[in-house]
Parts: sequence; structure tokens; C-alpha cells
Amino acid sequence: MNNMYKKKLSIIVPVYNVEKYIVKCISSLLEQNYDDYEIIIVNDGTKDNSINLIQQHFNDSKLRIINQTNQGLSVARNTGLAESCGEYIWFFDSDDWVSAYILRDIVKCLHECDLLYFNVFYEETEKGSKIFQKLNQARTGRELSLCSYLHGAPFYIYRREFLKEHDLLFEKGIYHEDTLFTPCALYMANSVIPYDSPVYHRLLRKGSITHTINPKRCLDLCFVISKLKTFADKDVYAQDKYLWGNCIADATNGLLLLSINCNDKQVKENIQKFVNNEQVVHYLMHARKTNTRILGYISSLYFFKLHEVYNVLFKIRYFFKL
Repeated sequence: MNNMYKKKLSIIVPVYNVEKYIVKCISSLLEQNYDDYEIIIVNDGTKDNSINLIQQHFNDSKLRIINQTNQGLSVARNTGLAESCGEYIWFFDSDDWVSAYILRDIVKCLHECDLLYFNVFYEETEKGSKIFQKLNQARTGRELSLCSYLHGAPFYIYRREFLKEHDLLFEKGIYHEDTLFTPCALYMANSVIPYDSPVYHRLLRKGSITHTINPKRCLDLCFVISKLKTFADKDVYAQDKYLWGNCIADATNGLLLLSINCNDKQVKENIQKFVNNEQVVHYLMHARKTNTRILGYISSLYFFKLHEVYNVLFKIRYFFKL
């Protein structure tokens, strides 16, 4: 281990209004067979009883609580990174949990790699648990970024010096921060290591950010797509552009779906102007998913009016329940 770090691993857990889940999350992180790690709790101005529950249930030297005014998930993660002292960093979601007694095995894999990525995880819902898997075996981040990868930050453990070297922080004040952070970080990573055992439990729940539709989510996703396009233009090799651009195509699909369910007329008009763009349509035409490619090709035939084409196809699909 590098002597400049006090711990091998720092686990950063932003906390905001998760009193129903936080005890289970922290309990899982402490129920391990390993000691050389810390858990940084970033209180992002939570309005509920989350922090009190942590203080009532846990008295462990591995835990540290950092308080800040509410500034959003991105800033909370950045704060945790700045306050942590681990050689490796794991951004962990506060409503998820990890299997018991697996941390030692995970840390054994962290040898001079830029990141470790989880190929398999448990998807937890009210109906039960199921295993979700990608099973990539990429050995470089560039190779991984050209595959079908998992977007969520908790599916990766990063080497701190790699994040520092590339000035990798989460964009402040936006939703969809992982959609922007992950593909850019992956593309810049050299040595990466897969972890193929299902140990991470991701909770899918109503009321979470990913299940909330509002105008800001739409506008933020436009911003994210613009930043991804800029990264592709500046940093992605010419031969990789369309494969790497699958992240742009996927984000655009997400934006179009949000637009269908957005009730703000002005925001919908802004989205229409944003996506009716030749470059965006070309990324869709080269996408990995067949339906996305078809959408791109049809839009190219209709003067790149992607928004209008998507709306028509969505209505047809809904009518016929395809």
C-alpha cells in the first residue's frame, strides 16, 4: 500500500432523506472481514432522521460524519472524496447494501489498477431479488467504455491518484451525473479489473431520483449530452467515436422518453430544438441497439427531426402495445 494513504479503501456514502434505508446500508458496510477501510458519511443537509439513526445504531471508529448544507449528490460525493484518506475510492449509494464478509476479497483485487468494476449485481425490488449481469472482461478502461457497461458510480472502485491525475469530479448541481462521469472516466482508465461475483445490492424504489420526472431532469440531461459530445470531439479517438458514442445515444433515448412525460411546454420545445441535430442523429444511427439505429435512420430521412419521429413511433408502439 502507498504510504501516503492512511487507509486502503474509502467508502463514501452521501446521505439525504434516507431514514428508511440507511441503517441497513451502514450495517452491511460494517459487517465485513476486513479492517483497513473507512466509511465517510456526507450529511447533505438531510431533513429527516437519517443522521440520528446512524449515531444511535453505530459506534465504530471506521465511521466519520461530514456535515454540509444541501448541495446535491455530486457535491456530496466530491466532499467525501476531499475528506477521505483511502488509496481507493468507492462511491456508495445510501439506499443500497453489500453482501457480508466480501470486502477482503474485493480489496485483494485492488493491485495497481485504475479501477475495479462490478460485472454482476443484485437488483432489489418489492417483488424480490434478481441477478443482473454484463460480464465484460475488458482489461483497459478504453475497451470497457466501448462495451455495454453499467452507468452507476457504485459499480466502480477508483484509484484516488487516477481520479486526481485526470481531475475527475462529479458535475455540480445536476441530475444524471453518473451518465456524464462514468463513460469519461472509463475511457481515460488504463488497467481495469473485473469482479464477477454478485455482492452489490441495488434497490429500485419509487420516489428515488431516477423515478422522478421534472423539467430540471430534462434540461440537465441536455447538458450532459452536450458535455459528452464535447468529450467525444476532444478526447475520443476517431476510430472509437461511434462505439463510445453509444453513451450519447442511450442518453438521448432517455431524454426523449423524459420529454414524453414532461408537462412543461417550454422545456419540451427546448428538447425538440436540442435533439433535432444532425450530429445527435448520426450517433443514433451507429448505436448498438437495433431500435435506436432504426430511430436514427428514420430521423435522417425526415430532415433530422428526431423529436417528431420519436413521438410518432412512441404513439404507434403504445397503441399497438409493442
